[in-house]
Amino acid sequence: MKKILKYLFLICMSVLLCFSAVACGETPTPEPNPNEGTQQTPGGETPGGETPGGETPGGETPGGETPGGETPEPPEMLRFLFLGNSLTFYNDMPGMFRSLATNAGKNVYVDSVTRGGATVSDFAYTNTDVGPSAHEKLTTQEWDYVFITPSRRITPFENTTKQAEINSSRIIAEMAAEAGARVILYTPWGNNNGKISEYDASNPTAMVKGETHYDYPRWEHVEFIKSVNEEVSTAIGGVTLAMAGYAFENCIDHYPEINLYHSDLTHPSLEGSYLAACTVFATVFNESPVGNTFWGGTMQAPTLQEIAKRTVIDGEIPDLNPDPRDPVVQVDDETKYDILVVGPDIIDSYDIATGLASMMEEGDQLPLNLVYLTDSTGVFSKMKHDSTDFTLRETLEARKFDAIVLTIARRITPSATDVIESELSALEAIYPVLEENTENIYLFTMNGQANPKIFTTAVDEIGYTDTGSKESKTAAEMTEFYATLAQTWAQELGCGVIDQGSAWVEAGPSSDAEKGYTRACCLYYAIFQSEIAQTASLAGVDASVAEAIRNSCAKYNLDSWVEPEPEPEPEPEPDPEPGDDPVDTTYSILVLGSNNMIQGANDGEKFDDVLESFITQSGKTNATAANVVTVLDGAFVFNELTADETDYGMREALAEHEFDAIILQFSRRITSSAADVIAREKAALQAILPILKAETENIYLMSYMAGANPTIFTTEGAEGLNYVNTGTDETATAAEVSAFYTATIGAWCSEFDIKPIFFSDAYENYSVSTNAGKDCYKAVGVYMALFDDGTMDGITTSVVSSSGFTKIKNSAKTYVYDALQTFLQTNADGGDDVENGDVQEG
Repeated sequence: MKKILKYLFLICMSVLLCFSAVACGETPTPEPNPNEGTQQTPGGETPGGETPGGETPGGETPGGETPGGETPEPPEMLRFLFLGNSLTFYNDMPGMFRSLATNAGKNVYVDSVTRGGATVSDFAYTNTDVGPSAHEKLTTQEWDYVFITPSRRITPFENTTKQAEINSSRIIAEMAAEAGARVILYTPWGNNNGKISEYDASNPTAMVKGETHYDYPRWEHVEFIKSVNEEVSTAIGGVTLAMAGYAFENCIDHYPEINLYHSDLTHPSLEGSYLAACTVFATVFNESPVGNTFWGGTMQAPTLQEIAKRTVIDGEIPDLNPDPRDPVVQVDDETKYDILVVGPDIIDSYDIATGLASMMEEGDQLPLNLVYLTDSTGVFSKMKHDSTDFTLRETLEARKFDAIVLTIARRITPSATDVIESELSALEAIYPVLEENTENIYLFTMNGQANPKIFTTAVDEIGYTDTGSKESKTAAEMTEFYATLAQTWAQELGCGVIDQGSAWVEAGPSSDAEKGYTRACCLYYAIFQSEIAQTASLAGVDASVAEAIRNSCAKYNLDSWVEPEPEPEPEPEPDPEPGDDPVDTTYSILVLGSNNMIQGANDGEKFDDVLESFITQSGKTNATAANVVTVLDGAFVFNELTADETDYGMREALAEHEFDAIILQFSRRITSSAADVIAREKAALQAILPILKAETENIYLMSYMAGANPTIFTTEGAEGLNYVNTGTDETATAAEVSAFYTATIGAWCSEFDIKPIFFSDAYENYSVSTNAGKDCYKAVGVYMALFDDGTMDGITTSVVSSSGFTKIKNSAKTYVYDALQTFLQTNADGGDDVENGDVQEG
């Protein structure tokens, strides 16, 4: 009994000691860290599929293990899908929401399908560029929440757009329900420029912008957007609205000094996107974001968190009375240093802005305005096109920047030479657009990953396609590859290099704050070429670590500007001998036809490039260079060439160049049963030939690849010079169509004294599967016809394999070269008596 009492006494004393220890040693509440980076989706990948440095941003969960030494069960994962437009993807708002949720202890997976200007109708139907991806995610995965954004193309001035968006929202809502998800309507802010445009959605997936622009104050636009979303909500059974627009108005009411708008007065600034993310967080979890340690790179985060709480949790309604309020219009501010950072969304994984702003302040530079334009891949080939440039051109038109930073995408790898060439070509194409805005342009290198994925242009030349293979390279080797590539490209373009990759590898930053500090230091050294004050905010980085990071960044980024390699001095032309006339050393060809004349997969593999290569290799003429000028249109017909204003630029090309030969493509809108189109096209060809023959006697009429059952066109009802689709097809095989082309071209060439290139016969007897191969085949046929060379001995190409090139030459020899010789011989002997160029149907 005494032993039992003794044990009980010892247990009680142990418990008392434990309580004393807890009472005397409270754990302090950590201060918010404004520099904590964007968290990743499960699996460790960023939205772009790349992980910076191979590590998960954020490191370990604050606090480590629980007091009992056991790790608690993670909360059940919630899955979110955002379907939206630029109001959603600007500054990676879904990524900000993910980071807010993760830092609040939530287990979330966030994915998105977005495109600038996208409507709900674009996601609801599969005949759009984003519809298939949205349908695939909704039908193959489970979701807890799906966000949709009824388009701001809905206006009070017409009803077709609103009805189209309501109908499309029903489709998405039904698909979301089948995926187990609740729909939330993301309800954005109003335009702050006092204007809205009218759209028409008679065709839901092709909403057309009207010419009319209406004066419409921002606060009225906000209320109208809310009313539309409420109407959509009612139509799909009643769903929650995430009131980002009301949050904007509450912020403007209480804190007008915080700018929520991008310079175009429509899209959000960094602060605007962060406020929207906080609003979404509060809406989804019914929980205040106040105190969240993810600040998203803005020092206004605590204030914006409070605004989101007031709007969502407290239900504060903004004052939408316009008197005496005026629009908060942002204009270009010369008192700030504007930097545009463009590239994959991995570039804003860590806070750069806070550290860089502090460095600039301590260095007596202007206050910083940092603007991100990011995309999941961020490749240059997307920036080359207006429709896929993630609003680059729109941003450049709205503001002049002091510096532009272009991130080299890590989808470029050493063995993917086609991607390297494609990216360089795209960079060269967009560089003049950037130079119009600023002369301070920099290429930014990322740190490499070990054994990265290899991508190719073979399927998707804009986004690039995963080959399923990986490079056998270390992270250090890949980093060196990117640094060398940037230097090479910069020397060609004459721009700066921000070698963040090399500095990262040498400095080895570990925490999110250190990683953001590394990127900020690299930008500062490269752009301002001056030392960083040690008194600049270290953003939670230890002083000794900060010094090491600064040293590494300075090593690779001071003197970062790369001067272009000087052009070699041209060799002086020898003075011509007396009596000698200067000789034009360029053989020029004009090609008039449809866009199908050029189908090459990449630059350097197109019909015109290949033909120029053949000519310069051949030695058939005195030419030391070749120039193939193409004047093409998708609906090419001879009839349009007869009028100056519709000739696709033919007369302009003739005025600018002297041509040695002209190729005319026989339009595939000519079919055997459309006698009226045949007659008009023949008359049009006869009308323009004097213009062409005044330039050169070497004129060729070329048939293109024939297809089975071609569409029948007619002149009946045609308002212009083109023809009208009858909605019916001819019943004919490809061989029959090809025979019709051959007979018609032969008859016309005989009558008009020009030469035929029977390419349809050639292709009918030997088809090529790749676009590059087709372009090579056309170039071979044209070359043989122009230069009377049926063998092409000594001429090579890298477009197709040597065996493929041999097969193409053999086929073209029979069906183009030999057929032309037969035609010439027949006509030289008097030819067949073909009256008026009439031919029998194929």
